[in-house]
Amino acid sequence: MHNMRIICNKLELIENLSVIQRAVSPKSNISAIEGVLLTAKSDNTLGLCGYNLEFGIKTNINIEVEKEGSVVLPAKLFTEIVRRSPEDLIKIEVFENLKTDIRSGCSNFSLSGISFKEFPDLPRIENPEFINLDVDVIKSMIKQTIFAVSDDISKPVYTGILFEIKNFEIILVALDGYRMALRKENIKENLNLRFVVPGKTMNEILRLLSNTDVEKLEVCFGINYIEFKIGKHNIISRLLQDEFLDYNVSIPKNAETMVEISTRNFKESIERVSLLILERLKTSVCCKFSRENIELSCETSMGKAKDVIKNVEFVGNELEIGFNSKFMLDVLKSLDTDIVILELCSPIKPIKFVPKSRDGNFVFLLLPVRLKN
Repeated sequence: MHNMRIICNKLELIENLSVIQRAVSPKSNISAIEGVLLTAKSDNTLGLCGYNLEFGIKTNINIEVEKEGSVVLPAKLFTEIVRRSPEDLIKIEVFENLKTDIRSGCSNFSLSGISFKEFPDLPRIENPEFINLDVDVIKSMIKQTIFAVSDDISKPVYTGILFEIKNFEIILVALDGYRMALRKENIKENLNLRFVVPGKTMNEILRLLSNTDVEKLEVCFGINYIEFKIGKHNIISRLLQDEFLDYNVSIPKNAETMVEISTRNFKESIERVSLLILERLKTSVCCKFSRENIELSCETSMGKAKDVIKNVEFVGNELEIGFNSKFMLDVLKSLDTDIVILELCSPIKPIKFVPKSRDGNFVFLLLPVRLKN
């Protein structure tokens, strides 16, 4: 099975290797998972697979197979050799001792391959359930939640996005202790599922969805793993095991102050006053909500900044609140609505963002920062 002889198109091979390499381990005690598995089949296809034991991608491309076989090649080096090949066609031949020749025009490389037997098998999903999702919808849902995924590995479950599927609805939730993003959509299936997909996996899914022309994303769920089928790419990932917070408890129910504001005006105003904030200083922005306007201010060692947003819709009590400008901008940049409603309870309770239409499909929360007197 080691002997292999194939002829590939350079552009198609490099395009797919670039995807597969996202699942390759950069450094590991297991040398095989630093490589890409190549499997030439009798139907003139080449299987490519990368797997870092947590996340894997496999795909098939059309090639000319002169002799079937498999080999694992060092992913980074192999990808660069293919990328820099001088001709459109690349010939790859693997011998019994796993020595692998890669020829293109006058270029000729000889690499030491690794047996396919040393490459770990991708997990199989037992008792799977399936669902098909509209690509544009799920892409939007990921974009509007991924920014709130935690990077605190001491609480692994929050380094992922919660999927909750019930009552003909799919809900995605991410939170990191400072903010929460919730996005929901109606679906045709009435399933009852709840699982958490790692944020790194969701970033790769988003990347692939942004570069595909397929309309549907096929998802296969299991107890420990999930598989996404995007065109010719299959992405399999472990699920994060632990209890995710009951997000409904975190959402404030009664607001004392409601402000209706242009998303763009609010974002641009925050960006202006944030010019004085250096990344290392962690300075907060002060925001005064009143009936006449919204006044934003910031003071750092660099100086002072003040900006005013006029003509806002305001109901309730006047309020002064502080917030992390980067976190606030992350929320505002992810919104797909021109007008957003801010619901506020007090200077220490979360700021709630909802769309102007009350039947909207997102809720964002941002924890304020205590202001210094």
